[in-house]
Formats: sequence, C-alpha cells, structure tokens
Amino acid sequence: MDRLLADKLAEDSHFRRKAHRDMVLWYQQQGMSKAAQTEKEVLFDLVGIEDDRILYPLRVGCAKLIWWKDDSISETGACGMG
Repeated sequence: MDRLLADKLAEDSHFRRKAHRDMVLWYQQQGMSKAAQTEKEVLFDLVGIEDDRILYPLRVGCAKLIWWKDDSISETGACGMG
C-alpha cells in the first residue's frame, strides 16, 4: 500500500522528500506523535540524515532554502549576477 502518492517518485526527488517533511509537521500539529515519528523515519531514510533540524529550512545564501544537504548548491557571493 502506498503511503503517499509522492512515493511513486524517485527516492532523490525533492517533491517526495518535501511531502514526507510536510506530513511530519502536519502530524505534529495534530498531536499525532506516533504517525509523525513514522514519517520522520521515512524522511531520514530518504535524505540520509537523522537530525530534526532538517524539518525546518536552512539558509544557504541568495535567499535559497534547503531542508537537507545538497552538494549542487554553492555560495559564490555573486547573487543575482546572471
């Protein structure tokens, strides 16, 4: 049984990872801690990081936000220079 429609996407899909992150936060808001923990474990498996800090956006410069480590993002200091 599919947990989320997003689970049909590749494991490295940003949309799939964000869907599980959003479900963690939603379950927490609803007071459903067991379901939130289950979704959090799925998210941790997808991103390879076991740290609650990934539930909240991290600034990486130039107004870009990430929820987990992304090696493709580099800080060049040349924001807006096309």
